[in-house]
This record gives sequence, structure tokens and C-alpha cells, in this order.
Amino acid sequence: MAAPRLAGRSGSGRVISFVLTTAIFGSSAVPVGSQTTESAVGWIQRSDAFARRFIQLEQRLRPETAVFNPELDDQVSDLSADSADRAMAAFRRLRDGFVHQHAREKDLDVRQDLGVLIERVDNRIRRMELDRTYELPYVDPASQVFSGVNALLTERIPSERRRKALDRLRKYAGIEPGTTPLATMTTQRIRRGLNKRGLSMPPCSEVNRDLTQSPVVLAEIRSRLQRFEIPEFQPVMAELDRQFAQYHDFIREAMLPKCSPARRIPQELYAFRLRQMYGVQLSPAQLARRARAAFRETQGEMQALADRISADQRPTTDYRTTIHSLRQDQLDSQLSCAGIHRPAARDRAHHRSRTTDDASAWPADHPRFHYD
Repeated sequence: MAAPRLAGRSGSGRVISFVLTTAIFGSSAVPVGSQTTESAVGWIQRSDAFARRFIQLEQRLRPETAVFNPELDDQVSDLSADSADRAMAAFRRLRDGFVHQHAREKDLDVRQDLGVLIERVDNRIRRMELDRTYELPYVDPASQVFSGVNALLTERIPSERRRKALDRLRKYAGIEPGTTPLATMTTQRIRRGLNKRGLSMPPCSEVNRDLTQSPVVLAEIRSRLQRFEIPEFQPVMAELDRQFAQYHDFIREAMLPKCSPARRIPQELYAFRLRQMYGVQLSPAQLARRARAAFRETQGEMQALADRISADQRPTTDYRTTIHSLRQDQLDSQLSCAGIHRPAARDRAHHRSRTTDDASAWPADHPRFHYD
């Protein structure tokens, strides 16, 4: 069944976005005000056929996301050494076909939709190129297994399709003939990335979180397999436990020491993601200048407000001092209502000097109290 389309020649760019979203998520809702006339059926079906080629390629490369395509229920993503090259070559062939069709297309609506598809494919190729150039290909295999299995283990999926979750699980573990364990492929990908200079590493916090949560994720996978009565999964999960333990040892020894506390994304990659995710056309440097200018403007407004408050209550030269004083007054008021009186400034200073002098004599677990 073809996805619903908006008829008319003025909004085709928005039409193709709706078609892609509808096809990927399986929705059959028609947007408010949409109309499909008999005269538009022909070009709509032709344009849908081109969009379907893009969607089918994405689903073949990431079958775990193709929830509404039963033919891919037992398939898993390919993370082998040449998988990125083959994916990029497939997208380039698809783009070349769209460009060729765009050049000879007579229907203006189909031509416009082809232009949108060409832009989408170009962005997909560019994203793969930038990721390969700048980022270490880090993947958390436990999360990937959970996503692939969990996509099939829901009430809305028929029981015959849910049983395919075991096929996916066996492929993740490399038990099926002709398959390589997911943990092995991710280890090889990371090892190759570590041998390249200048790749951006994931932050320590992300890696440590994945290492900590992996046992929890695997336990949740077991729970869902039991809940939906998937047979013979225990030996497969035991093999995954063994493989992931080896993978975690590799991450701790080879990758984690090279990760930085904070992640700094290269400017070219950052600018691309800004455009793709938020529609920001400015460069990171231009965006930073605007942000600093807006911050200075806000500071000026806060200083003007602080000057007005200071004229009535207390002299100050900085809005931060005014904010601190207002917070101090509010805290004193709350303490007074509770029957608690704060020490005077001189007593607080004396207390600080005593705690500093006597700190060496305190036990290690002695609580420290600070008034300021």
C-alpha cells in the first residue's frame, strides 16, 4: 500500500519527508488537509517508488530498525571490515541513479522529489565520510543486541515473528554458520581505529557507563526472552556473556586509557551535525560569536537591574554581588522562621580558622561543617 501523499506542486519537498517518515515508522495517518486526486496518483506512485529504493537500502544496512519489514526479522547489521566501503558504494550507486533520472524527468513533482532524495543521499554519504575521517568507530555491543532483540519482543509483533529474535541472537553470538560474533567485529573495528592517528575518542564517562550498564542490559535481554517464552536462548546468552567479558577487558586495557574526560568534536563534523540535526547554517565560530554577544547582552541587562536594586538597598559594582546578597537575605529569613540563627561574620571567620588549624587532629571520617 502506497503511503499517503500531498497532492499539488507547491509542497513536494515537504511531501517526500512525510513519505520517508511514514514508510520508516509504518504510520498510516494522513496529515490534516491532505488530498489525493486521481490526476495525482500517477506521479505520486512513481515518486514513491524512488523513495522506496532509499528506504529499502537503509533497512538492508540497518535491519534492526526495519520493524515493519518481516523479511529482515532474522538479519543483523554488518560491522565487518569492509562494511562501510560497501555501504558507501551502495549509496553512491543509488545517488547516481537518482541524478540520472532527475536529468531526464519530465514531471515537475517527481523531479522535485528526486532533488530532495538526492540531497538526502548526499548527506548520508557525507556523514559516513566525516565519521570515518574524524571519529573512532566505537559501538556498545550490548546496547546493539538489546535494540535488535527488543524490536521483535513486543506485544504488537506476532508470535511467529517474535521467534526470529533467537535467530538474531545466534547471529550476534556468531553461532549461525557464516557469521562472526558481534563482540569480535566491534573489537576489530576499534583496534583498526586505534591504529589511526587523530581520531576523536569517546569520552571516559560514556565508555564507563557502557561498561557498567552492560550486565544490566544483558539481564534485561534474558528477562524479555523469558517473558515471551523464546526457547533455547540460555546457551546463546552464556556465549554472549563470555564474549562480552573479553570485549570489556579489551576496552579497559586498550581504549579507556586513551579516552579524554570531555569530548571535543572536530569543527567540520560539528558544523555538519548542526546543519543536519538543528538546521543551523552558521559555522561553529559564527555561532560561538553570536552566543557570546547574547551572553554579554544578558549580563548588561542583569547589571542594570542590579544597579536599580542597589540604589534602594546596598551599593554594589557587580550584579553577581547583588545576587549573592539577595540569596543570603533569603536564606537568613528562612533560617529565622525555623528558629535557627546564623553566626555573625566574625564568628564564622573564627570557626573557619579553628577548623583549619584543628583539621589534622580530626579522624578521617569526621564530618566537616561549613557555614558559607
